[in-house]
Amino acid sequence: MAATIFSKQSYRVNEPDVIHQLFDREVVVVDLRNGSYYSLSESGGTAWLAFGSGGAAVADVAQLLTAVYALPHDVAARDLQSFIAELTARDLIVTCPSGGVAVDVARIATPAAAYSPPELRSNNDLQELFLLDPVHEVDAAAGWPNAAAGGPAEPPPAAPAAKQAITDIDRAATGGDVLTAKLGGHTLLVNRDTGVYSTLDADRGTTVHHDLEALMRPWIEADRPMRRAATAQGRQLLDRLEQSFLDDAASAGGPVQQWYRIGGHDVCVRTIPEQDARRLRPALGHLALPEATASAAGLTISAWNGATPSAPPVLADLLRRLRANWCAECGPRGEVLELHSVGISAIYNAGPNVLTVVDFDQNRGWLLKLDDVTFPYWEVGSPFRFLLHEWFAARGLQYVHGAAVGTEKGGVLLVGKGGSGKSTTALLCAAAGMQYAGDDYCLIDPARAWAHSLYNTGKLKGPEDYARLPELKGLSTNPDSFERGGADKAVYFLDEIWPHRVVAGMPLRAIIVPRITGQLASYVEPCPPFDALVAMLPSTVAQLPAASNEDCDRMVALAEKLPAYLLHLGTDIRGIPAALTTLLNG
Repeated sequence: MAATIFSKQSYRVNEPDVIHQLFDREVVVVDLRNGSYYSLSESGGTAWLAFGSGGAAVADVAQLLTAVYALPHDVAARDLQSFIAELTARDLIVTCPSGGVAVDVARIATPAAAYSPPELRSNNDLQELFLLDPVHEVDAAAGWPNAAAGGPAEPPPAAPAAKQAITDIDRAATGGDVLTAKLGGHTLLVNRDTGVYSTLDADRGTTVHHDLEALMRPWIEADRPMRRAATAQGRQLLDRLEQSFLDDAASAGGPVQQWYRIGGHDVCVRTIPEQDARRLRPALGHLALPEATASAAGLTISAWNGATPSAPPVLADLLRRLRANWCAECGPRGEVLELHSVGISAIYNAGPNVLTVVDFDQNRGWLLKLDDVTFPYWEVGSPFRFLLHEWFAARGLQYVHGAAVGTEKGGVLLVGKGGSGKSTTALLCAAAGMQYAGDDYCLIDPARAWAHSLYNTGKLKGPEDYARLPELKGLSTNPDSFERGGADKAVYFLDEIWPHRVVAGMPLRAIIVPRITGQLASYVEPCPPFDALVAMLPSTVAQLPAASNEDCDRMVALAEKLPAYLLHLGTDIRGIPAALTTLLNG
């Protein structure tokens, strides 16, 4: 008798307090009263959409489940009763007058998987997506999910289709520090305010990734500055910066300069004799040009260090303020507010105490370390990252967190976050005699699918790496290396160790995503281009303070142009270079 009464009852979604969105085949429910998020199993989503805004009788919804999943009616009714009990306990659905099954259910009424009972799952990861689109205006003092004063929000439309949901989120993402990339019907969102990235994948649903939070989060809590027109004082500061370098160089007998050919452009690096900044040059040594062949039309970088540079008063005051309280002088990623403008980029990295400035109008750059402490290994191994990223981006070239190796047939770009195996793979390939264009960063021309080498360096984490690369033992150069009594990675200049294997660039044949398996054999298998984009883009933009959606567009263009593969890394290290060589020779 009780079951009969129950089957005659009708329920509807408790709108407007409870809303839902449909991501591909997954229904996500949001309780706006308390900020709770739930995802529904496939059968649960079918039932939820059947109740909809207008309501439906339990008997009708049970009959729908019976038909869709070819179930005995008593099984569908029993499972649905348990599901409704949980929904009503959380006040997500309420009783209502009789209604018909909602039309929206047709969107997922064809099952993609075997039947399982309707299920309501708490899913805090999905909060990241809805924080991009909070549905209603937010009370500034109380914070989300509290609505702003002025009356209730308009009820949202019922269950938007997956495509529309993605569009809405993309539109909302423009309000924060969120980068967006689309490839093959899939969307990648990188939220640098929260340090997470999200994939909206038509095949695999929605996934929120937290593995790069520490690297991606802002350096300080501050509003993102907008670029304004350069001021006369900003231009004056650049001239003072240049004069400061020349004055310090003159007191040491004059600057030392060397020209390099990087990414098809001539770059001059000027340093001061006997200063630690001269250690930034060897990483570029394989790209050095004879002075007579260099063109003065390229970029000139002046690098020096000193706790008290001979700076004019207006510049000395800025440097003093950066050292004393940089958080008050900078944006969330070290943007120096006094210089941040159209035509000028200035980043202060308080960790190593380094100021990097680019003057795009006059093709000048400066790197000043505001103390006499030696440069850390990452600056020595991959110098001028912030500066080169922005200058080359203006020329259509993309600074990428990735390694490049190859043969005379072409090369591959190895992408992935730190620890994924790309650096070790690149060094193993170089040790096996393959061509080498970098183990951590490369400069990519998406239009040509070409990898330009930036640095000739390689890095090892600790003595355990000698088991794989005994050729490098004892050859590191940085004083903070584990080989020299320090606690940091060891940096090796490979153009001195394997001079004929380090190349200035190579045409790319594929993008490779390494995966450590623990199995014996190494092998390559195709993967979707979107997987390669997800491996490449978040870790790249996380390391570039000035990254923008233009960076995303260039990486999407590369991923669209090249095939992508997973490289399953086996414990037999000889098989790793062999697997890539076989791919390139195929």
